[in-house]
Amino acid sequence: MEPRPPNLNNAVIVLDDADLDKACDGIITALTILNGQWCCGVGRLFAHARVYDALLEKLLTRLHTLKLGDALDSTSEMGPIAHSVHLEHLHSLILNLVGEGGRCNSRTALPQLNGCFLAPTIITGISPSLAGQRELFGPVCTMHSFNTDSEVVHLANDTPGMLMSNIFSTSTARCMRIGREISASMVMLNGVEFGFEIEEEPVLSFWGESGCGEDGPLSTLTRFFSGNRVVGFTGSSDPPRVDRPPRRNVLDFRQRYFSRLRII
Repeated sequence: MEPRPPNLNNAVIVLDDADLDKACDGIITALTILNGQWCCGVGRLFAHARVYDALLEKLLTRLHTLKLGDALDSTSEMGPIAHSVHLEHLHSLILNLVGEGGRCNSRTALPQLNGCFLAPTIITGISPSLAGQRELFGPVCTMHSFNTDSEVVHLANDTPGMLMSNIFSTSTARCMRIGREISASMVMLNGVEFGFEIEEEPVLSFWGESGCGEDGPLSTLTRFFSGNRVVGFTGSSDPPRVDRPPRRNVLDFRQRYFSRLRII
């Protein structure tokens, strides 16, 4: 039997009222942390049509100054790909996306060093539905535009699964509304998590083919900060056991528990 291809393609959503500098910082971090090889990295970037061009230029400007180098050098901001086989795999995936009409956008200089280095790359011009079907697992993401909140929810959820989604906006209420509809294990609002694992036992429940967060039972989740506001759970401090829902009821399940979130 052939190994099952990875398919957890995380989405970052940048709304038209987002702080683009903050969004840029978050996206670059998600693209390059652990040299781009982590399960919560950005795979697909969705930017509102009104900010698409400005955000792309900010990202490329930042990537131009990014220092790619020896992972043991404290001045390096990103190191190499784990090994040559994965580097070749990433090159193959990039070529496939280019063959489907994608355009590679990359401005980071490769170091004059031995090693499996790959410059962070943003691929534009590709179909969102095509991009959602395969995880890249490297410093590579696709970028897409959208016009409405309902459209981006549909586009983001058009993937077998997501471990992480991040929404950038200056409107907490708007982020929360969209976040309730995103089928990801963890949802971040401007880099702050507000989706939780709520099992009593240390097992992972599932949204689509992704896992859920790793924060433990609800009783351990008291409060966390979101800018100058505090978001907390209301209700019993010792909630009952929550069974993993059938996939067809995932959004209903999420709605039921996200409804317990309150801005206080």
